Amino acid sequence: MADGLLVSSVNYSSSQTSAAPINRLQMGGYDADFVSPISPDYLCPICQLAFRDPVQTRDCGHRFCESCLEPILRKPPAFCPIDRRTLTREKVGAISLSISVSNCISLVVVFVLITYFQRQYHQDLILVLIARDKRL
Repeated sequence: MADGLLVSSVNYSSSQTSAAPINRLQMGGYDADFVSPISPDYLCPICQLAFRDPVQTRDCGHRFCESCLEPILRKPPAFCPIDRRTLTREKVGAISLSISVSNCISLVVVFVLITYFQRQYHQDLILVLIARDKRL
């Protein structure tokens, strides 16, 4: 992960470009307009935005943006902002997406199988109808 980003801004009144370093650790969550409202389960309790690089505490299970929790972990003793349990870097981990990925793969497999069987059913139905028409 990069410690800093370089953002270029343009002053339209003077047409000058200035470059200002922005520390990625100060960015917080995603401040975006979503198509549908976001469940509170996906909002960081620190920045109140959609999670960016979410991490979860191992003891209490609370989730935060990595960049929101980082300043807290840098200054020992660190405490969970929700329940004040003691935190260390060893007690915080990235949230695994493997469950979501496996669920998506399962859904795709089910969709493919349903599509295949629907197609097979329709082909069989068409063959039955053609055979019936030939007998008439």
